[in-house]
Amino acid sequence: MERGKHKAVEEIMPPKTKPRSKRSRREVFELHRQRETTVLQSNSNNVELYNVASEYVIENGKKKRRGHTCMPKIWGQQPENRIVVSFNELGQPNDEKNTSTLAHFLGTIARNGRYCPLNYKDWRLMPNVYKEEMMTVVKARFEIHQGEAYVLESINKKWRSWKSYLKSSKFDPSIPLEQQLLEIPARVNKDQYKTLLEDWLTDETMKISEQKKESRAKLLFIHRMGKRSTAVQKEIVKKRLGRHPTRAELFKECYYRTDGSSASAAIYEAIVRMEELAFENPPDSTNSNVPDPNDDFAKVMGKDKYGQPRLYGMGVRTADIFGGKPSRATLLRQNMEYKEKYDALNAKIEELTTLIHGKMHSDGQPNVVRTRGVSPVKQSGTSGSLPKIRVGSFVVLKNIAVINEIVAKGVVCALNNIRENGMDLGRGYCQILIQFIVKADADLSFPHGLLQTVGDVLGVAIACLWPWLLWMRMQNFENASLMM
Repeated sequence: MERGKHKAVEEIMPPKTKPRSKRSRREVFELHRQRETTVLQSNSNNVELYNVASEYVIENGKKKRRGHTCMPKIWGQQPENRIVVSFNELGQPNDEKNTSTLAHFLGTIARNGRYCPLNYKDWRLMPNVYKEEMMTVVKARFEIHQGEAYVLESINKKWRSWKSYLKSSKFDPSIPLEQQLLEIPARVNKDQYKTLLEDWLTDETMKISEQKKESRAKLLFIHRMGKRSTAVQKEIVKKRLGRHPTRAELFKECYYRTDGSSASAAIYEAIVRMEELAFENPPDSTNSNVPDPNDDFAKVMGKDKYGQPRLYGMGVRTADIFGGKPSRATLLRQNMEYKEKYDALNAKIEELTTLIHGKMHSDGQPNVVRTRGVSPVKQSGTSGSLPKIRVGSFVVLKNIAVINEIVAKGVVCALNNIRENGMDLGRGYCQILIQFIVKADADLSFPHGLLQTVGDVLGVAIACLWPWLLWMRMQNFENASLMM
């Protein structure tokens, strides 16, 4: 009877299928590669792509696991649809959505051996041709007007993290090199991986690795922001408070858990001490992004050392905040700002020149033709002559905005090959050694390093535009000296 019952059940149930075995890593990678190829081909046919991470399933009852982040939508994006990324005054991206997209995309570059080869021991040893190509790839997909140094530093960090992941998951110092080369990670070039293994197996690298492990184990303060950057977190707190947060306030936001509890006793004690100091000395309302070097945070955590200031995130150096020699990123940002001012001044000069020439015609004055450099030459057929400016000429400098206002006096040092802030200024500029200040608060025609006003450049040779100065004859040297 029982036997007949089982037979009836077997007739009703569908036939059993042979259980599938667990997929190997190589099979999973091949499936992922085929999906990525299909998605990229779809983009060429103007089919909408979705920015998702691939997923694969390990069967036999195991949970779904997230696959590699590939960013196919961004890689297949057209240049006219570039994503706009906003940056703060320190050259850091600070809008949450697009900053996250940029960070994930930079990670795909860092893990790509074509752009970031693994066979270089240090980022500084990687040839600039690779870094230039990385920036070309990024700028083709993101609209970035500043922050190039931040982008490269971010790729550098992710490149080192990728190396660290490979080492922790694949490398075993007890296994010979030849045997480890039999199982090369799917996303890594064989030759690059071999160089990487050879470096990891050296005594020097192993010693450094042990030292870094010991230092990491002693770390007491670990932030709880996840993938969110400090600049983004700071922008969120700034919007909530209506002002720039203090470093003590930002420390609590970054190191406390979302439920308001602390991750360790050290973090809890530090925050309690900062709150006590804030109660005794409430923060001012100046809304400044430049903290006091001896603020409540520094009193508890100690002064900032040379290098990267705490709670400012990647791409910022201590000198950028507290003064001193600025970082390369700051110099690049200032150079870009100076170039914009330079272009604006040139446009204003053209406008003033046109206005002056028009006024001269309306007043019946003879036309003066400007030739190369800053030397005016009187047209033939007119009476009198104007002196040519030359090295050694004494000049008075006039305000470019107020025509008859004298701001300083000095002597011409050079007429050709004028450079300022690392830029070739070209025609229309000369170099003046400032010997006497008349109006100290007048703006310079072109900033001299970090110096912005006339009062800052006494005894300094600066670049000047020709409409900004009035030259004198060499024979009037005595009169010029009396004026000074």
